Amino acid sequence: MGATGALLGMTVFRHKTKHTKFKIGVPLLLIVNVAVLIIVVNGLGVFDMPAQYQKITPEEAKAMMDEGKATVLDVRTAAEFEEAHIAGAVLIPDTDIRDMALELLPDKKKTILVYCRTGIRSERATRALVELGYSKVYDFGGIVDWQYETVSGRERDMNIFDLPELPLPEELTTILAESGGTRIERIVSTGQVSDWYDQAETEFVVLLEGSSVVEFEHGKTVDMKKGDTLLIRPHERHRVSYTSSEPPCVWLCVFY
Repeated sequence: MGATGALLGMTVFRHKTKHTKFKIGVPLLLIVNVAVLIIVVNGLGVFDMPAQYQKITPEEAKAMMDEGKATVLDVRTAAEFEEAHIAGAVLIPDTDIRDMALELLPDKKKTILVYCRTGIRSERATRALVELGYSKVYDFGGIVDWQYETVSGRERDMNIFDLPELPLPEELTTILAESGGTRIERIVSTGQVSDWYDQAETEFVVLLEGSSVVEFEHGKTVDMKKGDTLLIRPHERHRVSYTSSEPPCVWLCVFY
């Protein structure tokens, strides 16, 4: 009887031990497995967290600029930009962000540093860019707190062949200078074509890189290669029917 009792006691003890392991061990194992699954899936980019509004200091922004991998975005007015701006900045007034961002900032994964005069418009523009899907946008406030060098005028310091990652989803137009009725643009095409243009301005075109075909309404076709120029008079209907993608077409266009 004593041996049986001992045996029964041992059996009950083992049963409780197994039962205890089931109640504690299984949930713990489940939690570990879920955690591992989340880490693996997140590493594959399935559960990428959406970008959020991020605020940094001017000093942090300057350090990122010095690395040479960031785009600086000025969201003030053209008049404010002309008075003083950070060298190399792209101008998109905050009221035009949703309409112009994709055209002038085609790479949504590139680091973008945003500023305005005091920090109000830069926050608004940064939040708008995040909503548009840009993943590395940083608001560093107002130019009033910028203790580093600035330049004046509409001209932008840049290399004409400094291009974003190619190919582009859309044709990229950058206004290099503008005064009175004259405007100078750099246009980059990587296979894009256009609808018919009927513009009031005269346009002088230089194809700096690549090859293209420009068609005119009355059957005239111009095959352009690197170094070729073309004068398009006001209301001379034309369209671009071909642009090379490798190498890309880099145009210098003067409108007057």
